[in-house]
Amino acid sequence: MLFSIFYLVLLMGFSIRKTVILIVIFLIILNPTSTSYLKAANTCEKVSTSYLMENLTKMNLDFIMPNDVISEDEEVGNQEVFWSLDIGAGMYVQKLATLLSVGEKCYVYMANETIAAIGESIAISRCNYYRNDFDDVIYDKNIEFMGHPDGRFGDIDGDPKVTIFIVDTNGSGGFYLQKDEIDTHPYSNLREMIYIDQRFSTSQVALMTIMHEFNHLIWFNNEMDEGHFLLEGAAEFSIFYAGYTYDWGNLTGHTNLFSENHQQSLLSFHLIGGRPLMEDYGKSYLFILYLVEQFGIDFLSNLVLAHPDGPLGVDFALNETGSNAKFNDVFLNWITTCSIDSESFALGKYGFINVDFTVIPDDVISNYPLQRSDVIHYPYGFHVKKLVQPPDNFTFSITNPYPTFSMGISIAIHNQNGWHVMQSLHSENSELISINVSGEEITEAYITTSLMLENTPEIFIDFIDVGDETYLTLDYLIIEGHDQTSKVNNYLLAFVFSMIVILYSTKIIKRKK
Repeated sequence: MLFSIFYLVLLMGFSIRKTVILIVIFLIILNPTSTSYLKAANTCEKVSTSYLMENLTKMNLDFIMPNDVISEDEEVGNQEVFWSLDIGAGMYVQKLATLLSVGEKCYVYMANETIAAIGESIAISRCNYYRNDFDDVIYDKNIEFMGHPDGRFGDIDGDPKVTIFIVDTNGSGGFYLQKDEIDTHPYSNLREMIYIDQRFSTSQVALMTIMHEFNHLIWFNNEMDEGHFLLEGAAEFSIFYAGYTYDWGNLTGHTNLFSENHQQSLLSFHLIGGRPLMEDYGKSYLFILYLVEQFGIDFLSNLVLAHPDGPLGVDFALNETGSNAKFNDVFLNWITTCSIDSESFALGKYGFINVDFTVIPDDVISNYPLQRSDVIHYPYGFHVKKLVQPPDNFTFSITNPYPTFSMGISIAIHNQNGWHVMQSLHSENSELISINVSGEEITEAYITTSLMLENTPEIFIDFIDVGDETYLTLDYLIIEGHDQTSKVNNYLLAFVFSMIVILYSTKIIKRKK
């Protein structure tokens, strides 16, 4: 840059001596040496993709041919042989089951071995309990925003009723398996079907599980390759929508886990030993809840029907609701909401409506200046810094991850006039990003940072092992006062060029005289 200015000034006809003087003035004004406060990002690990794969085998022990026991009419007392997934053993197994309850919208089967274990009376009572809530709440509430269960792919068996199968899953509260609606799958039960573990009794937790899995059934009948963070977010949202979370302030154990573990990417589900982290369910739920609160339930209906997947699908659904917002915009607003949760300003853009929730800050800072080194940042995760009684004027600087990533920054300050938020997405080459902050009698401030992309991400990774995800380590600094020298100020740069033009014009005028 300096060479270019030097060359430009020479072209204007100034002597070398005057040119050097101008450059010295330029350096004094900008003082670029102050960028040495922080180091550049020093670690970048490549991601290795890891998908949740099922190693499923056929169990031949006590194998029962379905045609031996199947009945044409599904009435109470009918028996069926179902292929079920034994998660602990990692294989499909056959289970003989009896239909104990029939509703307007569902069949409720229970594995015969479970009926024998708990007794017929308790078994029937449990099945009726599930049937009643499915008919009265679960079915209708889900289809209000998800659409009909037949979706794009239709009804595999021509029967509009959904089968609820109570069985020992050996390691899961419940699940939905799309293989049941694929007629070429060797273990297909050829019906719309969800599985509920036998360990559940007549409890609201069981109803929440049925709600969640039925939501999956509807979405998978529309498409098979949606991002997992959106699938699970919608399924968890459906539990809230049905009113099952009301007694807990619309929060769950998953959201509580997320409050402590919000650093990893929103766009992936993280696995330990092949099983997803529970906090990722809470994270996905709160993201979908926020979007529905801000843009209406039609946003979610549009998301289910979106042809693009993942963040691009979010863009599509936002556009369908009439919004000009993009994924990056709502992501920055969401992480700000997760930091301060205040509906009192900006038309409620930075607050949840139906929950009272904030994450636990990663750093709580009360002494200034302060420098932190090697702070881990994940793409589309976020790191929260809470400033207690900060100076009324301070500067936040952080190493710039560009061009590997852009840096999303949201700074919220609370002073005598309430909350104020400033957000930015930095996609420029520089060693540091520095932001000056001002307020009057600031009581607290939150600085939330995230690795992002300049535009909406087109690629997301559904499942990844903990430890395999890309990250950068960044350093940040908070100092009292405004650091006008930590980066090239565009206004000062414009001032320097203006002075050059004025001097050049003056020289021309003198020549004419």
